[in-house]
Amino acid sequence: MGLLTACSATQFHYTSTAHVPHFTASNETEMNVMLNDNQSRSYGVIAAVDNGSTEYLLIASKLRVGRNNEISDFQISEATYIDIPTAREFNNSLLKIISQCDNLGNNDGYFYEFASAPEAEVQNVRENEIMFIPSVRFFFNVTDEGSTGELIFEFHNVRQGTTTVRRVDMDSKEKIEDLQELIQLGIEYFE
Repeated sequence: MGLLTACSATQFHYTSTAHVPHFTASNETEMNVMLNDNQSRSYGVIAAVDNGSTEYLLIASKLRVGRNNEISDFQISEATYIDIPTAREFNNSLLKIISQCDNLGNNDGYFYEFASAPEAEVQNVRENEIMFIPSVRFFFNVTDEGSTGELIFEFHNVRQGTTTVRRVDMDSKEKIEDLQELIQLGIEYFE
């Protein structure tokens, strides 16, 4: 008497997509934290370069104030960037603010505002009007009665539809000098 056996076959479906063109991208970023004598600030400036050619500065908040200024101490995922030409312009303006702090007479005032945003986020509203949400804002006002100022950097997470805003008081010449020194160090890093 013969024995009849059967194997069960597992069926699966496969369709090759090897012939379909794919989009591929990769990015390599090198970062270096700009350091000076002030370790107690709540933010930092980081020189960064993508793929060995795109140079820029990041402004990032610290996870914990008072810690070392190591790359792991910063909230890199919510940093905002300034390209090097814009950083040079901003640095020159900071130098002018510092000099204005020392040269104001009675009844004098000096007001400065800086805003930077990716061009893709700037919208034309009318012929002479644009609308945008800056990723970096800075303002400083000084009069014979004192000074006020603020550095504001924003991170827009398009996927989650959220915006994280970080604010740093810039209400004294010393704080402006500290920011200017970090921006200058970042610029010099690439020269």
